[in-house]
Amino acid sequence: QWAQNGLALAIRPAQTMYDGDFALVASVGKKRCDFHALCIAIQHAVADAVVNAVRFAEPLHGIPAVRSRQ
Repeated sequence: QWAQNGLALAIRPAQTMYDGDFALVASVGKKRCDFHALCIAIQHAVADAVVNAVRFAEPLHGIPAVRSRQ
């Protein structure tokens, strides 16, 4: 759910059957943290990853990328 919120921050429309998202979080249990603070950090990490993917994508097979416009 929280990673989905990150997608909604960066992709419009988001949360369709075609957006292909997946998030995995692992813990070793050495430090405690506020669960909701972690969830908010996940949403922003997902949103940042999407924006970076768009910004740094290369054109492929004649399909332009954002960089093509610069």
